[in-house]
Amino acid sequence: MFDPSSYVGFHTDLSLLALAAGLVLIAGLFSGRVPPALTACYLAAAVLTDVTGFGFPFTGFLPSHGLGCCLC
Repeated sequence: MFDPSSYVGFHTDLSLLALAAGLVLIAGLFSGRVPPALTACYLAAAVLTDVTGFGFPFTGFLPSHGLGCCLC
């Protein structure tokens, strides 16, 4: 599907890390225990996913670019 050592693979791995950390954080919210290190990991992975998304070639401004600018 994609080469993990490529730019697309790096971007995808970051997004999967953010999703996994987010799911664990949601479980932590329900139990009342939210580890600060996991919160930092989630935020870093989510922001880096947004930032690396701008490295892909594009020909015009799309709604996804506008949303990504708002999140960064």
